Amino acid sequence: MNHSILAIIATAALTTFASAETSVKLSGVHLCCKSCVVGAEKAVSKAKGVTAAVDKDGGTVTLTGADKAAVQSGVDALVAAGYYGKSDSADV
Repeated sequence: MNHSILAIIATAALTTFASAETSVKLSGVHLCCKSCVVGAEKAVSKAKGVTAAVDKDGGTVTLTGADKAAVQSGVDALVAAGYYGKSDSADV
């Protein structure tokens, strides 16, 4: 009985850990018009498993992915397309 309870707790903890997402917010990104917003979204869409929330008025792009490596690939795609900003993460 005790082993079953421990197994359930361990499984729940590992499932929570495995499903954790990583996000990074880039501020000061040049997003002056709809074309810039679409371009930034299109650039990030090339990174597998990464989504972007683009805030034109705030000049920010928030990238979310499964882990740091995925988010970094999204940032790299954004920079390759000519969009730059200051990251809120020292790691990405």
